[in-house]
Amino acid sequence: MRQIFAVMALAVFALALPCFAQDARLERQEALKIEQQLVEAAKREKQQAIEEARRIESQILEDKTRLKEAINNLEKENARLDGSLNALGQQARVLEEKIDGLTGEARMMEAEIRELAGFVKLSAKELDTLLHQSPQSASPGRRAALAQVGRLAEEASFPSMEDLAVMQKLLEEEIAKSGQVRKENLPVVTRQGNEEAVPVMFVGNFSAFAKIGGQTDFLLYSEQTGRFFEPSRPSPKKLRKNLASYIEGQGISVAVDLSRGAALRQMIHRMNWSEQLKSGGPIVYPILAIAILALVIVVERLVFLLRVRTNVEGLMGEVIHLAQKGKWDECVAACKSRGDRPVPRVLAAGLGARSLSRQDMENVLAEAILREIPRLERFLPTLGMLAAIAPLLGLLGTVTGMINTFEVITFAGTGDPRLMSGGISEALVTTMLGLSVAIPVTVAHVLLSRMVERIAIQMEEKSMALVNELAGQREA
Repeated sequence: MRQIFAVMALAVFALALPCFAQDARLERQEALKIEQQLVEAAKREKQQAIEEARRIESQILEDKTRLKEAINNLEKENARLDGSLNALGQQARVLEEKIDGLTGEARMMEAEIRELAGFVKLSAKELDTLLHQSPQSASPGRRAALAQVGRLAEEASFPSMEDLAVMQKLLEEEIAKSGQVRKENLPVVTRQGNEEAVPVMFVGNFSAFAKIGGQTDFLLYSEQTGRFFEPSRPSPKKLRKNLASYIEGQGISVAVDLSRGAALRQMIHRMNWSEQLKSGGPIVYPILAIAILALVIVVERLVFLLRVRTNVEGLMGEVIHLAQKGKWDECVAACKSRGDRPVPRVLAAGLGARSLSRQDMENVLAEAILREIPRLERFLPTLGMLAAIAPLLGLLGTVTGMINTFEVITFAGTGDPRLMSGGISEALVTTMLGLSVAIPVTVAHVLLSRMVERIAIQMEEKSMALVNELAGQREA
C-alpha cells in the first residue's frame, strides 16, 4: 500500500511540472518510462494487494467460520451450562429444603436432648433425695455412689451412659431392698455416744431395729451422717418386747413405723403427765391444790348425801299408819330408827309439835328444814368457788406464759422457735389444767346440788303431808 501511495505521489509530482515539459523530450520520455514503470509497479502492487486482500479475506472468512463454529459451540455449551445450572438450582433448592428440614429436626432433637437432660437431672435430684432419706444408705458401699448421684444432680453437663447406669443400678437396688426384711452388720451410735457394730434388722425402708446391750429397740436414721443411732429415750416396753420376739425368730409380726421415724420421734419425745405439769410453771401447783381439795369435798359430800338418803315413801307410810292409830311414841321411834337423816329428823320435829296449831306446826317444820339445809349444803359453795377459781388460775398461767414468750421475742427475736416454746407450753398447760379441773368440779357441784335440792324437796313435801294428816285427824 505504501508503494501505491508513492506512485501516486510521483504521478502528482509529474503532473505538477508541466512548465518543465518544453525542456526536453528525453526527460519526457524518461518520465513516461518512469511513469510506465510506476504504473506497472502500481499494477503489480495492486495485484499483490488484491491477492493479499483475497488471502486476508479468505483468512477472515475462515476465521469467521471458525468463530461461528466457536460461537455455536459456546452457545451449545452455554445452553448445556444453563441446563446444568437450572438442574443445580433445583438440586440446591431441594438441598435447602432438606437443610431446613434437618435444621428443624436438629432443633427438635436439641430440645428433646435438653428436655431429656433436664429430666435426668431432675431424676438424679429425686434419686439423691430418696437415697439420702433411705436407711439402706447406711451401708458403707453406697456412699461413693451417692456422691456420684449428687454430682450428677448439680452439674449442668449432659450425663453419660455410665452415670445413667449407676442411677439405674442404685434405683433397682433401692427397690429390691425396700421390699426385703434383712440383716446387716452396721455401726450404730448408742445413747452413751459410742459407736458399736451390731446386726441391724431392716423392715423395708420403714423401720430398723437392733439389739444393743441386751435391749432391742428401734433405731433412728440420720440423713446428714448416714448412720443409725439409738433414740434418746427407750420406746414403750410393749413395742420393745415385740421387736425382741421378732428379731429372735419367735414372733411372726412386728411393729413398723410407716412415717420413717417421725412417729417414733414423736412417741419418744412425748411428755408424760408429770413432765407436762412441770412445764406449766408455778401456777400448776395452786391448780393441783384446788383439784385435790375439790376431790376431797366431792368425796365427802357424796358419801354424806348417799348416807343420809332414806326410803321416804316407806317411812312416810309407816308414820301415817301409826299416827292414824294414835301411836305417837312409835311414830317418833320409827323416825329416830332411821338415824341422823334429814327427812326423819324433820318428821320427828313435826310429831313433837302435833299439839300446836297448824300454822305453828308449819313454822316448826320450816325451822327444822332450815336446820337441815346447812348440813346438806356444807362445802358446796366452796366447791362452786373452786370450780370458778380453777380456770381463772389457768388464764393467769396463760398470761404469765405469754409474757415470758414476749420477753424472749424481745431479746432473742423469732428466729428460734424453741426459745419461745417454754412460755407457750406454760400458757397452754395451765389453761388445759385449769379447764380440766374446773369442768369435772363444776359437774360434781351441779350433781351434788341437785341431790341436796331433791332431799330438800322431800323434806318440804313430807312435812306438808304430815301437817295435813295431823290437821285432818284433829278436825275429825
